[in-house]
Amino acid sequence: MRRRQFIMLLGGAATWPLRAHAQQEAMPVVAMLSMGSPEMANSDNDAAFERGLAERGYVFGRNVTKETRWARGNHDKLAELAQELVSLNPTLIVAAGNVVALAARRATSTIPIVFIIASDPVKIGLAKSLAHPGGNATGVSMLTAALTLKRLELIRELLPPHATVGFLVNPDNKDLLLEIEEIARSTGQSLEVAAARNPDDLEPAFAQLVRAKVGAVLVSNDAGFYSQRVQIVALAKRYSLPASYEFREFPAIA
Repeated sequence: MRRRQFIMLLGGAATWPLRAHAQQEAMPVVAMLSMGSPEMANSDNDAAFERGLAERGYVFGRNVTKETRWARGNHDKLAELAQELVSLNPTLIVAAGNVVALAARRATSTIPIVFIIASDPVKIGLAKSLAHPGGNATGVSMLTAALTLKRLELIRELLPPHATVGFLVNPDNKDLLLEIEEIARSTGQSLEVAAARNPDDLEPAFAQLVRAKVGAVLVSNDAGFYSQRVQIVALAKRYSLPASYEFREFPAIA
């Protein structure tokens, strides 16, 4: 499915349930599930989302309400927060990030889910196919997971031939981990994988990379890492590790 079709589908998913609920007395609820925290939220993205709803006649506080649950970087809280949102019987759930969207999908098979993810939604089990997603989840994939492989290639070009590359990954992103490991095997690249699911895992993960004497670290695309970007950039600076990130918000911190 092309990006424009995805966006059209996203708009349809976001507005159809709201129209149905607007006919009822109760104000429709848009549920937002996030790996981040209010302090680290992307205000530009939030503003764009609100403008998109407003263009279709829905304004938060006027004829639609919003319920947001923040995991604050803790992956283990996602399932609980997703269930909490489902119990509110929202009109739809908005989920940004692979692991966030999957947590929402596991929590409900009936409430519409609108996702923004990095990977192929078919590959990770959110859709049956791009042409016919099926189920209750639809949305947009930025396909930045594919760019992780390109970033690995760039790091390999910059480092000495036999240098070890560090790879920081959320172990729940199994599809990306398998791809990276396969690329490393096929090219003969030495790869040190450091897993971090929650904020407390980051310090030990970087310590592992330092012990392995990696030449640079590739930070994989993950909603949790985006919300923990201040801590990740600080650790890379502390250990003097060159790092490659998914979004400009990471190096902008430095």
